[in-house]
Parts: sequence; C-alpha cells; structure tokens
Amino acid sequence: MTLLNLIFNFGTSNIRVIESVLILAMWFKSLYYMRLVTEIAPLVESIFVIMSDMLYFLLIFVIGIVAFSEAFFIIGKNQVMLTKDDKDAEAPSYAAIGGALQYGFM
Repeated sequence: MTLLNLIFNFGTSNIRVIESVLILAMWFKSLYYMRLVTEIAPLVESIFVIMSDMLYFLLIFVIGIVAFSEAFFIIGKNQVMLTKDDKDAEAPSYAAIGGALQYGFM
C-alpha cells in the first residue's frame, strides 16, 4: 500500500477503506479453499447458495430504498423552498441526497 500511497497520494482514511475491502476479499477467497476439506465443504456450499438467493432480495431492497430516498429528497426540496422565506427555519436533513438516503434507510 505504501507504493500506491507514494504514487497517488491517498490519505490514511482512504487507505484503510481499501485495506478493509481487500481483507474481506481475502476471507472470501479463503472460503474457496475451505471447500477442499470434506467436513467443511457442505457448510461453505450452503453459504454460497444462501448468498446467491439473497442477491435478488437485495436488488429489490435497494430499489425500494432508492425510491423512498428520492421521494424524501423531493419532499425536502419542497420544504427548502418554503423555508427560504423564513430566515430562522432550517432545511430538513433529507433535503440533501445523503440525508435522504440515510432517512430512507433508517
């Protein structure tokens, strides 16, 4: 990672994110090698089957989250337009895309 840091000048927090993704990939790769052990192979195979079945559910779940987040974003933009007249009023947190995603997910 230090070579990448010297070339691209990543920050420490960005390097930690890259490292965490690589560690997850390494552990998933170790599951592939665990399938060689006959006692563990059925368990690992069931994990892969469950993950492949969950893929379709997660796709529908993400579509629902994005749809509700977009709805909250539009409602928040409407409230921002109303609060421009009142200087003391604050815009809701879901008036920004990040806040709308967080509000829709929570």
